[in-house]
Amino acid sequence: MMIDTSQRYVGAVLIAALFLSGSSVASAAEPVTSAASPTGAITLSLAQAVALANKNSPVALRQRADAAIAAAAARGAQAQQRPTLSATAYGSLGDSSNILSSAPGVTPQNLFAVPPRGFADQNLTLMVPISTGGKIRGTIDFAQRQAEAASLMTQATRLTIQQGVTEAYAAVLLSHELVSSAQARLDAEEEQVRITGERVTAGRSAPVDLLREQAEEADASQMLLSGQNDEQIAKVNLKAALAMPQDQQIELSDTLDALLAARPDAPLSQQEAIHKAEDQRPEIASAQRQVEAAQAAVASAKGAYSPQVYAVAMGDAMAMQGGGRTGYTIGLSASLPLIDGGQRRSDVDGAKARVDAAQADVLSIRQQVDKEAASAWLALQTATARVAATATGVTAAQQGYELAAMRYNAGKSVAAERLDSLSALTRAKSTEAQAKADLIVARARLNTALGHLAP
Repeated sequence: MMIDTSQRYVGAVLIAALFLSGSSVASAAEPVTSAASPTGAITLSLAQAVALANKNSPVALRQRADAAIAAAAARGAQAQQRPTLSATAYGSLGDSSNILSSAPGVTPQNLFAVPPRGFADQNLTLMVPISTGGKIRGTIDFAQRQAEAASLMTQATRLTIQQGVTEAYAAVLLSHELVSSAQARLDAEEEQVRITGERVTAGRSAPVDLLREQAEEADASQMLLSGQNDEQIAKVNLKAALAMPQDQQIELSDTLDALLAARPDAPLSQQEAIHKAEDQRPEIASAQRQVEAAQAAVASAKGAYSPQVYAVAMGDAMAMQGGGRTGYTIGLSASLPLIDGGQRRSDVDGAKARVDAAQADVLSIRQQVDKEAASAWLALQTATARVAATATGVTAAQQGYELAAMRYNAGKSVAAERLDSLSALTRAKSTEAQAKADLIVARARLNTALGHLAP
């Protein structure tokens, strides 16, 4: 059986077409939808994945709970400056007078001297703070700054989740691209085995050439299996980042090329990146709120040196043997500890030390933010340049493989030349996919470093 030149050329073109189709199929964007597919898989875009993680992540849930706790504490602190009113009912029976108190934990507290024999009383007690030397104001400011710091940390948590999900999403897309590249290589090897088998049958090639092609086909098959396993592991990691059950199947609607097509505004210089990070990172703002909270705690501790003055009003309706009466009392209550064994001084000193600690935290966090912004900006420049360089490499490797395949099938070269060129093309495509994924991750890390949250 003889194969003419036109048949050999058609075979070579077919092999090249198969390999060329590998990357185009992998990069074809699917419609963005979060609905379940007929297979039961959920289709997610990157934006949907980030939103899902922000909603369900245990880390995000805990941080939002911490912020809610801090906000409730701030509201509780504000209540201290408002009037408080309590109602207490007394009933007694005995042969001597005594003093009864309102139930523990009820404020304002009331103490009442009850007479001997049967007695009943309904009491209302109202207290209003008049002057506390800044103690209450300091307590309120402390709680409010703590609540603001906790709220800002929820933004920092969102940034961390956004970066983690983006990296996990890009890892799945990368593994999918590598699987597509491995599949294209296997398709090319299978076609080449068929052509070489025909050449051996026709006596135009030695049987050793077929064995070599079959060995390469087996290697390509192993490479595909390994890539498919890596893709499944990448999906496991993504589902963990999304706080999603591992038995839930997912599909990704975005591709590496689609994500790269969205070109976010990036700082023009490293210095600009650092300035933006210092202005926008919630960790710095949160740490500054902690400094303000510590300063408010100092003011509150110093307020204990001033008289604590409250207005008090009480009304009673009493019933006892021989009659009853109603009455009221209005007065002022002023209290000031004279000797406390140094407790107030230690409270002030401790509060001042916490200010110093909080200020040191601000410096440490600012240095870390500057480092992250500078590193992320440099990484973005490198990743951008790599994508351009790898695209050129793929073009050259593709042309080299097409030429080598045609030469081999025309009987003008040995199998090793074609196999070398195929390996070079496979490496070039893998390197390009890795460069694209690295650029997506570099953008995500720069967004985190600058404090940019996705809409």
